Amino acid sequence: MALGTIESVLPHCDWKSLGEEKKKKKRKKKKEKKKKKENNNNNNKNNKDNKTNNKNKNKNKNKKNKNIKNKKKNKKNMKNKKKKKKRKKKKKNNNNNKNK
Repeated sequence: MALGTIESVLPHCDWKSLGEEKKKKKRKKKKEKKKKKENNNNNNKNNKDNKTNNKNKNKNKNKKNKNIKNKKKNKKNMKNKKKKKKRKKKKKNNNNNKNK
């Protein structure tokens, strides 16, 4: 052991075990970071899935509402068509009666 080296100044310190502890801490930190990243990715994926699910739900809801509106519209149109037809028939009959 040469003078001026760390070992000569602090011979009581176990440098090897200190290095191992440092490595352990580093590994632990790395693992935690990885876990955090994974969780974050999972959360993002879930949020994305939820967003798309909600989008699809809303799309379906809007489609359903549109269908209901269209059905009502069609019903109304059909009623009006029938009324128009009746009026035409009545008019035709009146004209026929006048011509007799």
